[in-house]
Amino acid sequence: MVTFLSSDPIIATPQQVLPTELIFQVIESLIPSYPPPVLPPHHVVTRTFLSLCLTSKSTHYIAHGLFIQHCIYLGSLPGLQAFSGASPGCLPECPIQRHTHSTSMYLAPFRHRDEVTNGPAIQISDMFSTLAGSLRRLVLDFPWRGFYPESDSRQASIILARAFRRLSAIEEFVSIEDDLPLDLPQEEDNYIHEAWSAWPRLRALSLNSPRITEGFVQAFQRCPNLTHVVFAKPLGLTEPLPAEALDVVAQMRLRLQRVTFVETTRGWDFWARIQDYQRMVREFDRSFLGGLMARSGDEQGTGSPVLELRYVGIPSVPPNQNDITAPWVRDRVMDATIWGSHGECYAPERQ
Repeated sequence: MVTFLSSDPIIATPQQVLPTELIFQVIESLIPSYPPPVLPPHHVVTRTFLSLCLTSKSTHYIAHGLFIQHCIYLGSLPGLQAFSGASPGCLPECPIQRHTHSTSMYLAPFRHRDEVTNGPAIQISDMFSTLAGSLRRLVLDFPWRGFYPESDSRQASIILARAFRRLSAIEEFVSIEDDLPLDLPQEEDNYIHEAWSAWPRLRALSLNSPRITEGFVQAFQRCPNLTHVVFAKPLGLTEPLPAEALDVVAQMRLRLQRVTFVETTRGWDFWARIQDYQRMVREFDRSFLGGLMARSGDEQGTGSPVLELRYVGIPSVPPNQNDITAPWVRDRVMDATIWGSHGECYAPERQ
């Protein structure tokens, strides 16, 4: 196919139209080599995809598909409604069914407690039902404990708890401000107390303020593919655990490759202080952290990966300021380094 830049046949210059396959390769090359889970709205690639959706039919098809895969950033209730097709101004041809190939999502629709109602919860539930087979990377940015378990939002939390358990394809999950405390009623819980433990393909997990209890540790048994963990402000790291939970910690050591703890620093060497505590407290080795330390760095020759323990210390803030571990996690998510090597690595030879 040939088009002409001039109507004068004498000076007309032929212009070859690029094959659709080549156009696809050019547009696809816009995606960074190591992209974050979701490209935010202000990212140049996101804006370029949106422009290409309006350029021509061929670029619309290609750019729309890539946008759905890499740029679903739902940062408000109107955004959630528009994506799910529930917005009054949404076009009939733009319901969630068009987005069944979405593989990544940044979900932050709630700004205030009174927004957590059954309506948005049902929209999220319907969305997750549609995307359950394709959604692999999910970033959740909302402090769930800010409303849970208020009576007004209890029913909404049950709807969301059921919804999250449907996401069987999730491989990477980040909860920036909380640990996803969504419990089902006891009669239908099926012993799954941690929503993320219902995802058998989970490879990487980041939680804020998780409570290291026996039930929390036992939940890791349902995630056989988990290799990378980030805990911001974990609670109960050095509390003793029952023997059954310690057996699970031993199993985790054989699978995990890196565990990172993020805390506000107090100006001391974390690992040196922990090892002092280990020597003084007899029950330390029966704790979650003690079990990981006792079993890290000594797997050479066993065919298992060497577990790498890391500590990230963030400068302390005045008591009246908000937590700063959440912004650190959020920044690492958006620069695609959340699962990388940060902070100080524990070295067993220092014992």
